Amino acid sequence: MKKKNILKDSCKSAWIPVDQVLIVEGILRNSDEPIIKQSDLKADLPENIDNIALESILTYLESMHKIVRSKKGIMYVPEPSAKLKSALKKGILYDTN
Repeated sequence: MKKKNILKDSCKSAWIPVDQVLIVEGILRNSDEPIIKQSDLKADLPENIDNIALESILTYLESMHKIVRSKKGIMYVPEPSAKLKSALKKGILYDTN
């Protein structure tokens, strides 16, 4: 069975395997620090994920609203809990006028 590829890297004209995306996302999700520097992330990755692939993966995760990148580093944005979603649905709208 072939691995599925979800992200085409335009610089290398190659497909980035899903497992590489999941590795990067897992490291960001399970990080002890809320903000991780890209250099620290690169140090935690296996050697088969190069800088170009990492940049493409981070761009993909950012476009999917799973991470936020800033000058300080990268922050993983978790999915809101079901409890929060239901509270937002039941929320009260206040008129500011």
